[in-house]
Amino acid sequence: MQKPMPSLLKAREVAALLNVPDQTVYLWVSQRKIPHLKIGNKCLRFDPAEIAEWIRARKVEASPSAKAALGIRQVQGRRGRQQFAAKKIVANCS
Repeated sequence: MQKPMPSLLKAREVAALLNVPDQTVYLWVSQRKIPHLKIGNKCLRFDPAEIAEWIRARKVEASPSAKAALGIRQVQGRRGRQQFAAKKIVANCS
C-alpha cells in the first residue's frame, strides 16, 4: 500500500510561513535558492518537509559573546548532554 502524497504548499503559503513577500519566494525560485517542484510551465509547489529542512539548514547559532550578553550559559545536562540555560527574561508586550 502506497503512502498518500503530502499536501504541497503554494508560493503564497511558503511566503506566509517565512514571513516574506510572495515576490521574494519567486525570486528564490528563479535563483534556485529554495527547493521547489514545477508542475507544467507555471505551477509551482513546495514540499513542506523539504521547506522545513531548508529552514533548519540555514539556522545560525549565536556567538558565545552574544549568548553571554543574553545570559545563556552551557550546562551539563542529565546523561552528560550539553544543554543551555537562560535567565528568565520578562518582556512587557502591551
